[in-house]
Formats: sequence, structure tokens, C-alpha cells
Amino acid sequence: MSTDLQIRGDQSTFENFLLNELFLLEEQYEFHKKDVQNFNRRKVLINSAYKKGYKKIFSTAPYSDDDIDRIIFGLPSDDSEIFEKPLSKLHLDLLRSNPTL
Repeated sequence: MSTDLQIRGDQSTFENFLLNELFLLEEQYEFHKKDVQNFNRRKVLINSAYKKGYKKIFSTAPYSDDDIDRIIFGLPSDDSEIFEKPLSKLHLDLLRSNPTL
């Protein structure tokens, strides 16, 4: 039994089918784009006073700035768990790439 795939049309037509129809990349891009915008908006709104408040609350425990950021933004406390929550790796990368706190 043969399972050969025959492509009708040019290569760009097939690539467009794969990217836009099969994997729905355009829709995923738009979703993630909005998520990134919302995350960056939260970074701007959460100022240093807010972070200092968290540090004061957790002053009896040895939390680092990274730990406090993870608490504020709802990120896993351990990098080994980063892929268990959707988009956590993206959010952590955004937080580390351009920290505003």
C-alpha cells in the first residue's frame, strides 16, 4: 500500500497550506501577539513599589528578585517545571529580556 503525497500547484501554495491551514499559524501568532502585549502591559503596571510590598510580605523567607517576579507573574518557581504551564517559557523569557521592575 502506497502513501505517496501528491502536491498540486507550486511549492508556495503547499507551504501556505501547511502554515496557515494545517497548523493555523496565523491564528496562533495573533493569539500569542495579544498575550505578549498583555504580559508587557502588566510589567509596566507593576511598579517597583508593588514589588517592594511583596518583598516586605516575604521578608522572613530568603526570596530572590527572580523568585518575587515569578510569584507576581504566576510563573513556576523551578525552571524544571517551566514547560508544564502553557506559555510559561515565553513569559519568563519576556521578563528576563527586558525587566521593568
